[in-house]
Amino acid sequence: MRLDAMIYFRSKAEHPKLENELGAGFVITPIDEYDAEEIPEATHEVDCGGGRYYGKDYERGRWTLLAAVLMELHASEDVEKVWYGSDCSTPLEITPEGVNGISLHFMKHGELPYRRGRIHNGR
Repeated sequence: MRLDAMIYFRSKAEHPKLENELGAGFVITPIDEYDAEEIPEATHEVDCGGGRYYGKDYERGRWTLLAAVLMELHASEDVEKVWYGSDCSTPLEITPEGVNGISLHFMKHGELPYRRGRIHNGR
């Protein structure tokens, strides 16, 4: 099963100001009704362009790109709260410390656990 990355945030502004533009494929939009039911505090979502989720025990997505988006959101004075997760469960709040924790995991393991499993499973 493929897990896609999901990023949501709460902003004080309709059009939050970021330090830099988000990378290609990442687009900020107001949250839609469906997602608002799951994360009622969120005001916006980041379309991750179908990019895969990255996290401990699911080392598949492009963490460096996802982390850059999360860092931009946390650096914005307009952004009050950020959520990160996959499309298979409700995303959880992620703090700057949480971004750092996943970044440390990435720097230690990269995508090796996933690649190692694919090699052992003959895929």
